[in-house]
Amino acid sequence: MTEIARRSKAAGKLAGIYAGNAALAKRFSALGFTYLPLAVDTTYLTDGVQSLLNEIEV
Repeated sequence: MTEIARRSKAAGKLAGIYAGNAALAKRFSALGFTYLPLAVDTTYLTDGVQSLLNEIEV
């Protein structure tokens, strides 16, 4: 994986990988990846709705 990140950087491109959580993002960043999506839109929507439900204690 480090080689992929290195070659991407050498070619002037972003090296991207889906991380899924903060711990993986830190790990992949340390390997040289520069584009680290942490979630998809449905994750953000689900988390937002759950937060609202928690606030109203449903």
